[in-house]
Amino acid sequence: MGINPFFLLLYVLIFIPQLVAFHSFPFKGILLVLTLFLVFAIIFKTSRWKKVIRNTLLGVSLVLIALQWVKSFSINNLPFLLFLVSDWFILFLLFKPSEFRKYLYISLLSFLNMTLLSVGFNSLLYGVVLFLYLFLVEYFFLLLTAEAYKSPNPRLFKSLFKYSVVSYLFVFLIGVVLFFVLPRPQYPLFALLQRNTANPIVGFSSDIKLGAFSKIATDNSVVFRIKVKGLPDNTNPYWRGNTLEIFLNDAWYSANVPYMGKVEYGGKTYREEILVSPYGGVNLFSLGYPYEVLKSTIPVKVDRTKGILLAERFLTSPARVSFLASSLQRGKLVNKRLLLKYPKRLKPIFEKIAKKYSLKGKSFQWVLKGLGKFFSHFRYSLTNRAENLEEFLTVYREGNCEYFASAAALLFRYLGYPSRVVVGFYGGEYNPITKYWVVRQRDAHAWVEVYYHRRWFTFDATTFAISESSTSEAGNLEKNKLLLWWDTLNTYWLNYVINLNRKKQKEIFTNIVKIVKNFHLEVDFRSFWWLPLLGLALAFLILWRKILLILYSLWLFARFKIPFKVYGSFVELYNHLWRFYPEIWRKERGKLKKLIRLGG
Repeated sequence: MGINPFFLLLYVLIFIPQLVAFHSFPFKGILLVLTLFLVFAIIFKTSRWKKVIRNTLLGVSLVLIALQWVKSFSINNLPFLLFLVSDWFILFLLFKPSEFRKYLYISLLSFLNMTLLSVGFNSLLYGVVLFLYLFLVEYFFLLLTAEAYKSPNPRLFKSLFKYSVVSYLFVFLIGVVLFFVLPRPQYPLFALLQRNTANPIVGFSSDIKLGAFSKIATDNSVVFRIKVKGLPDNTNPYWRGNTLEIFLNDAWYSANVPYMGKVEYGGKTYREEILVSPYGGVNLFSLGYPYEVLKSTIPVKVDRTKGILLAERFLTSPARVSFLASSLQRGKLVNKRLLLKYPKRLKPIFEKIAKKYSLKGKSFQWVLKGLGKFFSHFRYSLTNRAENLEEFLTVYREGNCEYFASAAALLFRYLGYPSRVVVGFYGGEYNPITKYWVVRQRDAHAWVEVYYHRRWFTFDATTFAISESSTSEAGNLEKNKLLLWWDTLNTYWLNYVINLNRKKQKEIFTNIVKIVKNFHLEVDFRSFWWLPLLGLALAFLILWRKILLILYSLWLFARFKIPFKVYGSFVELYNHLWRFYPEIWRKERGKLKKLIRLGG
């Protein structure tokens, strides 16, 4: 005896959120354990050891969930912890006797899990999964109302499936219309919970410790997508995110005091548009030095001292910002001492380096070449054996990008050049369809900006390293067409769905009204002589069964002198001949059966 399709659908509703959770939530170990427990509960619910298995699974899972709550409770982790509790109740209900309330509660808990997943999932993948999931939920509730869990009825499953498809598509179309009509909230539902508990990516808070970038070196999560007008496709750009000016106890900190006077911009102007993911920080990213915001879905401001763009609240939802940036920033330092401070313990090491490469009292270009030569004897590595800069410079001579940036910035300061560390991203993957650069966490990078002749110069010591490169594996999107198209869909999803605000809705409707008002129909109908023929062809395609029935009725009338009548279907004609004209029915029976199969 086969399994009732109702239960297959129930299990699908249970495990869809579980699978999506592995992509969205942390602590995958306990998530895997609970998923296995759910599988065991389904397999062994009819076993004679049911009671022992039930008590064991429920007890062990409850202890694990309690320990997870104690260990990792925070506002940020609350959705995940509630997901675990919901899983436990589903596990408990699976062992209960078969009844309407049990399946209703399980489906509602499954829906709760899918809702909790939306807190940490903003990509198109979640939208696709949710679309299919909601259809299955509707179909499941119809089957539950019909009590399909009691006995499988193929005709019932088939008829309710058709009804579900039609009603779901209708509701979906209505929902799409309402999505574009109704105003969007300014803040996300969970923004209040997350506002004071942001957990930004390494390097984009107010400080950074040596070795921190190694934690995200293999993380492929997309942080932002950015489009820059006029940027060549074959370049590997630096995306500025934040500047750090204070070095203390082997960590860099952001100075909150202005240290530049009036700022001027020059060089090349870039028009940039960024689609940033909700990573929890406030820093936006740019190719050059931003100076004017054109459009934005969130409140943003320009910090002209640091030459960066900042959101006025933590990024807890996707955002889109268009702005102008310049490739060059000029200005006078009003707090030069801040950018010349370095630990005095490093002075003996710096003196030896300066003496060996003849850096003291030389021109700026000579210093740049000398430091490049010095760092060419180092090795870039994701494993940082050095615990401080002394060990990096004298013992191991290898490390991650923040080691190189820190050493270079402090060396410049020792030589009398004000400098700061810039944290952001380097490179990324270019999507030739959307014209956006896709930048991931693994592309995080740190480099130095040196102040000379009233402007900032970029110096990246990591590029001189003799081994591994700090760049990411570029070009994956162009090599893998499936990834390319998937990223394209995700970009359009973020651009036209997630970031559709009330202002954008107003623009859409304004444009539609303009098109309607300015539309003038000037057509020479003589050139469209084929339209009546097309209309007749379409009418025949729609009404061919009825036309065939009328023609056949006329043929019977002409041959057998039967009173002419317009029948509803060939079945009705068949029954009419069988009752009142049996001789004609016997002659035409074979032909009528063929026509019934053909035309109903």
